[in-house]
Amino acid sequence: MYKNICILLPLIVFIFACNNPATNEPVTDVNKDTSVSKQIESSKKQDINVALFDQVEKFFNNDNWLLIQEKDSCYYYFSRIGKGLYNTYNFKIIKGDSINISTNNIEQRKDSLFWLFKNGKTQVPLYLENVNEKQIVWADHTNRVYYTFTKENIDKIKLELPTGKILTLTKTPTLSNFLIRSAYDYKHGTHLAFNKK
Repeated sequence: MYKNICILLPLIVFIFACNNPATNEPVTDVNKDTSVSKQIESSKKQDINVALFDQVEKFFNNDNWLLIQEKDSCYYYFSRIGKGLYNTYNFKIIKGDSINISTNNIEQRKDSLFWLFKNGKTQVPLYLENVNEKQIVWADHTNRVYYTFTKENIDKIKLELPTGKILTLTKTPTLSNFLIRSAYDYKHGTHLAFNKK
């Protein structure tokens, strides 16, 4: 009889477990950072103008760009996330290591794209005014001025500031290669970071 109970008891537990319907509640990790997922979900709620994001991506790609300035140069890395979000990272290289200055994104606001652009020490709220394969024009509605990015070739973009000053963005190797080479250059006194091979 003891043998029959040992066999019958697990069988009864199994049958009851199968009869309990599973809940459809999502499992969430409370430690997970959901800021990007929240942005993606909020972008799904509104009609995403994917064509605008595609045009911006064709212009900047998912690439790393060196912005050459008189006193202090910096880098911009562009990374598209899904249909309606384009992350921008502004950083510097100090002693062979990257130092993040700001992390922003290009996102849809109403019928236009919005970018909180880091210009020197200030952040400028820009709205997409016009985009094609050769040029992107961003408008600062607060100050009624424009920032014009003009692609000269696959490796160079000219940025015309509202003051008329023109800066050059130069494409660097892929971000991972660039950061590894920059660290190597710092340690060994070489100049491999900009070697595109």
